[in-house]
Amino acid sequence: MLNAKRFDIEKSNNCENDYVLIEEYIYGIWIKIGKYCGQEAVKDIKTVSHSIRITFRTNERITGDGFKLRYDVGCGGTFTSNRGIIVSPNYPGLYAPNINCNYLIQTKTNDLIKLEMQDFDVEGDERCNFDSLTVYNGNNTESQKFGPYCGKGLSNIPHTFKHRGSLLLNFKSDYSTQKRGFKAKYSLLSCGQNFTQSSGEFESPNEDVNYRAKIFVFGSRILLSVFM
Repeated sequence: MLNAKRFDIEKSNNCENDYVLIEEYIYGIWIKIGKYCGQEAVKDIKTVSHSIRITFRTNERITGDGFKLRYDVGCGGTFTSNRGIIVSPNYPGLYAPNINCNYLIQTKTNDLIKLEMQDFDVEGDERCNFDSLTVYNGNNTESQKFGPYCGKGLSNIPHTFKHRGSLLLNFKSDYSTQKRGFKAKYSLLSCGQNFTQSSGEFESPNEDVNYRAKIFVFGSRILLSVFM
């Protein structure tokens, strides 16, 4: 999380002159979070990845007092974008001892959430009593529970979780033996989509419910209708 303790940059339309540009690294590219100037508040900026880039640009004209930013490596958070990356604290370094982090993926339109594990290395024991990751089909720990999971390698946890509306991940550690932690990506699977390429793949909106389907062919066009 980023917060400004001091911020005074020359103000201009669309921050064309002097500015602070904040970006985060997602799916191999730098994505713009915001471009700031004037005395605009940089407050409670959260990222979904573990890498950010801050660019400060000035010209030869008006100057200001500059800026001072404070950053904190957070634990957990709420994720509402259409896709993102979730990692344990300090990933790929060692996570901290004695943490209890909740990561909530929340949709606004009750879309299907698909969570895919990409890396997993958590202190293991037979019952995962020490460090663990637990997944809940809902927005609280009273929801349907999967886990806890621990150990090293993706063979110790299901590769994919799916649920509609919200998914909650709880990651906790004890006082001893820290590992690399976990990395997962999520995406929202909406119901219905237009396909224009000559070939591709698609799936039903939710594998956990029964459905009926009809296929209509109109010349070179194919229409698949799914009834929930």
